[in-house]
Amino acid sequence: MTGGLEVPGSVPTTALPAVVARVTALADRLGVAHTEVFHTGRLSAASGVLECVVKALLGGRLAGNPMCRRGSCSGSTCCAVPG
Repeated sequence: MTGGLEVPGSVPTTALPAVVARVTALADRLGVAHTEVFHTGRLSAASGVLECVVKALLGGRLAGNPMCRRGSCSGSTCCAVPG
């Protein structure tokens, strides 16, 4: 486990997109709005992960720029890792 930071030689996982797909399907079956299930502010608060990182991860992008610190995100790509 890389602790959310990009580590040389690490291989990106496909686990998160698979989990997002399963949660989305479950929300559909239960009739719950995706915006309620994937509310980035609540996910951020519950997980302790910066909201910009949550948005990047849910968008399928790598995230976890170690230069970002809580409260320093000024835009949606602040913590996104180029790639």
